Amino acid sequence: MISRRLASLVLAGLLLWPAVSRGQEGTVKIAVCNLTRVFQQLDEAKVIEDRMRNEQTKAQVDSGRMQQEIKDLQTVLRGYKPGSVAYMDNNAKLTKKIVEYVVWARVTELQMQRTDKEFVKALFDKVREASKEVAEKRKIDVVFNERRPELGDMEKLKPQDVRAIILQNDVLYMNQKVDITDDVILLMNQKYQASGGAGPTTKPAP
Repeated sequence: MISRRLASLVLAGLLLWPAVSRGQEGTVKIAVCNLTRVFQQLDEAKVIEDRMRNEQTKAQVDSGRMQQEIKDLQTVLRGYKPGSVAYMDNNAKLTKKIVEYVVWARVTELQMQRTDKEFVKALFDKVREASKEVAEKRKIDVVFNERRPELGDMEKLKPQDVRAIILQNDVLYMNQKVDITDDVILLMNQKYQASGGAGPTTKPAP
């Protein structure tokens, strides 16, 4: 005689069987999107890169100016006798200027790093959203990031480097029909232009 517990398990299994069968019979549609190529071809990414490049140029100019001011103070200081009032006053100015430069350089570096990270994170979120839109439109269930690292000049690589690069490949073969990279790029560029986004520029910041 079948126990109540066993009967319950059998009944539950019979109830679940149709759902399991349908899941096994269903087809999961998979696609890939190459994040590297997306970031390289996004209009917004190019604008951000130009902006960051301009900020770096401006920082380099400011750094050069401040370093020259320090050198000028060092030159002036050498004209005074060590221990004199003038020497002590100019030495204090030099020390203050050096401290200001060190603090400015560190703060500027941290600000630029934080801005860069925020831009990358914001763009990645937009890529995920665009991938979702494309996937839903094309009835795709899963989208993987496709990585195709290049080996480059084999003569300059060590055996372990070759293995490491090869193992970074996520996809060994795919039908190009499952690649939605171009669709994601097109959608994101259209949205960026529609939002009033400006095109990339190579002109340095004033």
